[in-house]
Amino acid sequence: MRLRRRLWAQGALLLDMRPQRLVVFEGREGTRRRVGGDTQGHMRFQTVVTATQDASHVFAGAGDGAVYDLGLRGTGPASRLDGEWSDLLCTGEHLLAVKVDREFRLDGLMTRPVHGGEWTRLAIPRPARVKGSSRASGDPDAVLLCDGPLGQAMVEKGTGLVVVLPRRSGPPAAEFALKLAPGIDGDFWTATPTPQGVLVMVVEDHRRSTLLHLAPGGKVLGKYDSMNSWGARAMTLLGDHAFIVAGDLICELALPDLSLLSVETAEFEVHDYAGTANQPPGKMWLGQDNSDDIELLTAHPGRPPHLGRSHREIRDGLPAFALLSNGPALSWEGTGEKSIDVTAPTPCTWKDVMISTGKQCSSVRLRVSSVLIGARVLEVTARLDGKVLPLKPVPGTPLELAAQCEGMGSGARLQVELTFKARGEGRSTIDVIAEPLTVRSVWDTPSQLVVGGKSAAVSLPVTVG
Repeated sequence: MRLRRRLWAQGALLLDMRPQRLVVFEGREGTRRRVGGDTQGHMRFQTVVTATQDASHVFAGAGDGAVYDLGLRGTGPASRLDGEWSDLLCTGEHLLAVKVDREFRLDGLMTRPVHGGEWTRLAIPRPARVKGSSRASGDPDAVLLCDGPLGQAMVEKGTGLVVVLPRRSGPPAAEFALKLAPGIDGDFWTATPTPQGVLVMVVEDHRRSTLLHLAPGGKVLGKYDSMNSWGARAMTLLGDHAFIVAGDLICELALPDLSLLSVETAEFEVHDYAGTANQPPGKMWLGQDNSDDIELLTAHPGRPPHLGRSHREIRDGLPAFALLSNGPALSWEGTGEKSIDVTAPTPCTWKDVMISTGKQCSSVRLRVSSVLIGARVLEVTARLDGKVLPLKPVPGTPLELAAQCEGMGSGARLQVELTFKARGEGRSTIDVIAEPLTVRSVWDTPSQLVVGGKSAAVSLPVTVG
């Protein structure tokens, strides 16, 4: 099972990620940054949202394996990280990421500094076996990374592997690993480190829920079976108590034995699996996939836990990034001016970033067309990453200029700069199109470059005078 909605919180900043968009909340107001591409398609991995403690880098992914750095507080342009990741977390000044094979089995627990460098593989200790069910094999699934108050845990449900990485300065390191009976399709697992070991929540067939408190050697320190028919949907550690949310019930449990301390009834039910984010002291945000609402669980000493809804204003902002395509695909970042106004003798410059959101293409063709070009009212020159890109008239099409450049690999970015000079007066639109080209040959005809993927296009109102 893949988590479609993930949250991250620190101070006044709350990040809310779904495959279709990232919402960056600053206090009571949020900015929605949409994700381009086919966001209704099958998610291969977990969605991702995480950040450094000072929020100087916000990392997000929509579940297709690509993860992007969106800069300070999630407001900057997207820069794709190298690699394809099942899940990713930020642990202080380092990234922790999961690599899987084609069968979605764990292929490496990786780390690297936030600011760049080589990915290195973390050693995973030999897992201690936890006694329980006799099930020998499970169903492979996307590996999940869980972030808790005391550190991180990696959960590979299909093999029953749980790896615990306590919070520490410097690069992350696995302290111990456990082997439980594997899970199958319809099950959901999550985990969080505790002072004594790790809490593991196992939901079988979306219904039967068990919370286990396990020591590093595999000893069961405590066990709690939720009898709610909906099954648990979220779990957290607040202070020295554990909490699970199941339907409309909030169960408070003591560590280490998971003895039941209290059961409170919420004003609404949590039916869908929820992405969560802890915010000390005593708060956990929840986000269900079937709603845009955000819930807040509060738990303070001497007071019963409370689950309430938070309603916040959201406005649209710049696009975040676009999903990867099965073939070559280009998109505009959307940071350029929305209209062009050229007044002689001063040139006007339009800039935007061209992003490769699909596979490698052999070449890229940039096309610029307008009736004002054909009427010789407007002169256009181009630069690509600061280098001159000669635009030439297209034979048989006097309204259009075009140029070709080298191909772009997946995740590559190029800044396109167009400079306009007035040679008369007029008003119209100008189309800027970037086309991915691939080599194609048919039977005995020579190989040729043809458009072989999704193009990026923008139409800009232009006034020349």
